[in-house]
Amino acid sequence: MIKTIRAGVRNPIRNVIRNRNISQTFPRSEKPPVTVSSEPVTKQDTSLRLTHVVKPYQKYVLVWAGAYKSIAEIPERVGHGVLDTALNKVRVKIAIYLMIATAVGAGAAVYSGKKAAQRGDSLARRGEEYHRKLREEGAKEKEAMAVKAAQ
Repeated sequence: MIKTIRAGVRNPIRNVIRNRNISQTFPRSEKPPVTVSSEPVTKQDTSLRLTHVVKPYQKYVLVWAGAYKSIAEIPERVGHGVLDTALNKVRVKIAIYLMIATAVGAGAAVYSGKKAAQRGDSLARRGEEYHRKLREEGAKEKEAMAVKAAQ
């Protein structure tokens, strides 16, 4: 008994689980009935629950996706399904445009690389020229330092 008390003191969560009130749990056959409100749901309440207040950027999305013809036609509230469908269509359109832009960019890189190869320009040649220029500047600085030290 002492060991279990010590374990409960060291680990209070275990102690709470051991001492929880089980009187409030019911088997499925004896659960209390769920009470349902007898007030009828009005049409306005239903429409408010099933709709979404449209934000300004979502209006542009709805027009671009083709759900509405203009921003002026969009009501204040739109169904969740309409908005989700429009957002998904726009997401796909953006992905397609980005794929096209990537392909065009890759083609431009290949084209400019081939033109540079025809001119004889390469990264290796650029690196060699840069290092040669640095060496020349370093040699000039050394000569200037030697002349200054000789005076």
